[in-house]
Amino acid sequence: MSRSGAQRGGFRRAPARVTAAVALLLAALTLLSSGAATAAPGAGPDESQTAYLAERLRENPVYVTDQAPRVTPRSSAPAFAEQAKRTGVPTYVMVLPSGVTAGQTDLLPAVHDRLGKDGLYLLLNDRGYQTEAAAFGVDVPYEEAGRAALYESPHDATSLEYLTRFVDILRLGPAGAEARAESAERKYGVDSGNEPERAYVTAWEREEQSRLTGLLLGGVPVLVVGLGWCVRRRGRRVLHPLLLVGVAGASALAIGFGASAAFDQKRGTGAPPPTAEDMRARTDRVVAGLRESPVYVDPESPRPFSGAQLRTLTAHAEKSRVPVRVVVVPSASDDPEGGSVEWFARGLHRQLAEDGGRDGAVYLLSDPRRPHVEIVNFGVRLDDSGLQKIDDAAFDDAQRESRKAEAEGGTGDASGLFARVDGVIDELGTLGSGPPGEPYLGLPPETPDEENYVPSLFSGDLTSAAWEGAAWAAALSGLVAAVSAGVRRSRAGTGEKRGPAAPSGPRAPGAGSLRRTARRELAELREEFDRQGEHLPDAARVRAWDCLDAASLLADRDADGAVDKDADQPTLIAAVALLRVARAALSTKPSDEAALPPYFCGVDPLHGPATGTRNVRRTRGKRRGQRRQVCAECAALADDPGTARTLGETRLLLVADPARAGRTVPYNAVPGPLTGKGGAFLGIDEVVNSVREAAGVH
Repeated sequence: MSRSGAQRGGFRRAPARVTAAVALLLAALTLLSSGAATAAPGAGPDESQTAYLAERLRENPVYVTDQAPRVTPRSSAPAFAEQAKRTGVPTYVMVLPSGVTAGQTDLLPAVHDRLGKDGLYLLLNDRGYQTEAAAFGVDVPYEEAGRAALYESPHDATSLEYLTRFVDILRLGPAGAEARAESAERKYGVDSGNEPERAYVTAWEREEQSRLTGLLLGGVPVLVVGLGWCVRRRGRRVLHPLLLVGVAGASALAIGFGASAAFDQKRGTGAPPPTAEDMRARTDRVVAGLRESPVYVDPESPRPFSGAQLRTLTAHAEKSRVPVRVVVVPSASDDPEGGSVEWFARGLHRQLAEDGGRDGAVYLLSDPRRPHVEIVNFGVRLDDSGLQKIDDAAFDDAQRESRKAEAEGGTGDASGLFARVDGVIDELGTLGSGPPGEPYLGLPPETPDEENYVPSLFSGDLTSAAWEGAAWAAALSGLVAAVSAGVRRSRAGTGEKRGPAAPSGPRAPGAGSLRRTARRELAELREEFDRQGEHLPDAARVRAWDCLDAASLLADRDADGAVDKDADQPTLIAAVALLRVARAALSTKPSDEAALPPYFCGVDPLHGPATGTRNVRRTRGKRRGQRRQVCAECAALADDPGTARTLGETRLLLVADPARAGRTVPYNAVPGPLTGKGGAFLGIDEVVNSVREAAGVH
């Protein structure tokens, strides 16, 4: 939720009590809906989302989801309970995944009605930036406290830190909370242009800190010695060399200790590290459900199936010739598997295989908020090419539904999920036999410690930056000495000495080549957009501007009209890829406005926008590759039997491995703007939004 919208829609004051007539009406509607043969998706006739959450709050007034242990582990529930007690009134707290809380404006009143207990109800998402609150039978300034906390909280604050700030402001009373909210709105409101400073350091910021420290550590001592030597030679008094060395050493120590004190952050988040139990809790819960039924639907989320549909899917899966397990749970980067459905399916299968059941199973995994179905085959002997066709058809069908919903003003929800899953189960039964399924898992997800790790200040580029700083200091000292000598020998006509030429950049696609490309294309695109932007179709103009703006934020952080010299290779790749998409948007015709591609080419983002989906093998030995969105040229190569097997080897974009000199790795294996945005499917809008969020632009 944006800061501007939260103050109006995020915090609502609920009536003190629901009247008896309304309660009876709700009870009657509940009975009618529970007896209906088919219900609307999201309102199951048995255990609905509301009933499940109310039952959890009946057991404990603080409920923390098990689906986001990387940012809000379940083991942190006691800390949330401590803050809830400080409100002074009965308080019920639910922390749910951000995708679940979005749009759930009526969840708190429904949970209150089901639970039947008055108090302050809070709904937090796992990252703390989206909050709903309602008070029933208690009088507390929750609206004012929520507004103030939302404005004051940094964007990287955790849910617990947000709740702590919220309670602190709530305890000020109505007048104090209102004054705090008004002050926060003046300081950080939409018209202020200000944002709270980040609470934690990112890996990129630590790299910049290390680089600055290295430049100072190498440059200042050399500058002290160099300038001191110039003074010693020019002046009449002798400046002892040991004194110069002593001053240089003291300056280096001062810089080292000062930098350590100024840049003392050790972790990239305030979230407590999750325990092993936190990381396996969701898998254990889903496995327990799959032991009872082949279909598992997340009880924390609005149901995408009616009761009749759920019974139909269960019966269909049980009778299927192919062992099928259907799992409908949210998938996000904060979940235990880092958003990888393949690794999630692997964890489920490993536990279920221990039961001594069938050797293999086909897992159909879906997010209840989206229409996509992921098919993962562990050990079932099925025709591999036929399974790939079913997978591609299901994906393309979901894409068409999403585009249709977006064109009609919607967001592309999972309303057609039942028909799609049911159809996939039917099609699996028609496949012939083949080798045992072995899915492509990709790189294992980072552990939370790896994800939140902040390198030491005295690591990374510090050494190279120190040499660079020393070189610049030596050059400056030499320049001062040359100018001084030139003044003294001006009568002798002494010429100016020139330093050595700058070394040439590394070979493409190194940072130097990318930087020159970004500089040229950024300037060209700016002129072209200014010239023809107003004549473009609306969607194309917005796409071109968004990509051009995001590329500028990446490559020109100083906003001085030039590509930053310290931009690294992944950042420059993302900037050039966005510029290529912007150029494609500028050539869009009015008849093509509705068909703007949503993804980059997954083989090489520098190719520009994707036009279709193909199977891309990373190496020749793989029977199945990874499904990727590809550009027209890569699609043609993938369709050609002579080049399809070598497409991944010959055209996949590689970058320097930061962990091992002289080695290259796929571009999405290195942290950067394109990493973690859906694996092979790099959403253009996702990258644009991520870049703007990182830059604090909304």
